[in-house]
Amino acid sequence: MGMPSTPDPAGADPPPLLEHRTIVGEDGEPIHYYVGGRTEPTAPLLVFLHGLGSNHSRWHRLARQPFFQQHCRVIVLDLRGHGASHARRRIDQEGIGRDLGLLLEHENAHRAILVGHCLGANLAVRAWELSAERIAGLVFIEPFIVSALRRRLRFAHAALLPLVWCIYGAVRMLNDIGLRRTHFRTIDFESYDEWVRPRLTSFWAAVRWMGPVVDLQTMPVMSYLQAFETLFAYRPRWAAISCPTLVIYGKKAELAGADGQQPLVDNPNVQVRSIEASHFVLTDNVQGVASAIESFVRGGRRLDS
Repeated sequence: MGMPSTPDPAGADPPPLLEHRTIVGEDGEPIHYYVGGRTEPTAPLLVFLHGLGSNHSRWHRLARQPFFQQHCRVIVLDLRGHGASHARRRIDQEGIGRDLGLLLEHENAHRAILVGHCLGANLAVRAWELSAERIAGLVFIEPFIVSALRRRLRFAHAALLPLVWCIYGAVRMLNDIGLRRTHFRTIDFESYDEWVRPRLTSFWAAVRWMGPVVDLQTMPVMSYLQAFETLFAYRPRWAAISCPTLVIYGKKAELAGADGQQPLVDNPNVQVRSIEASHFVLTDNVQGVASAIESFVRGGRRLDS
């Protein structure tokens, strides 16, 4: 499958960002998403998938970049359990992968490029496996590779896992007897990122301002725990990826060790770019991300050769 061509709508005014739409998943849960950019079916279509505890607004600053608005069709969505897509049913890579397949079918998309950050990058792999005929390329921004995590983070996860399972059991019991939240805080991450950027002075500062304390204000606890479980339990088959793929890493990221890129570097279909940023690349260096993705999309024909 070839990468989509890039039209040149010289002098044309791009449509406003963003139009709100919904679809209903196979299990009856509504999935909310937002479209913008070009409307021509020949324009490259980019579908943005956020990470754990986030929502579609995390992508607003990137989606507003001139290349995406003037040359691309853009879809950003709230993954099930996140943002407006509140879900009370199981959240895992299978359900989200099917949600994305339905979205691409509903939008009559045949050559989409999935762009995912952290958990969203991992889920993009499963979506590609389930709907490869509709996907022309993949962009991973700081993908979460469990085997490449720094040792202290693997130890921390192992130590916290029993506590997580206890919380999981307690929350499930409360949900079963009808005790559950019905109102959640809505965070506009485009504005929040501007406020939080100067406060991200260390990894632990990032945990405080962009971790569970913030995330759990915006989504059901059970949804968060299931998404967290998916982050660690789902191991994408990185070596099996056979479509053109771009990986963007932050040079200052602290999640992975020195060999963190290896599972993807060994794949001949993958090109890797490192830019000045931490794990929160979209907060630190949106211009660098936009430039890397633009080069990838414009170079699609070369990548397919």
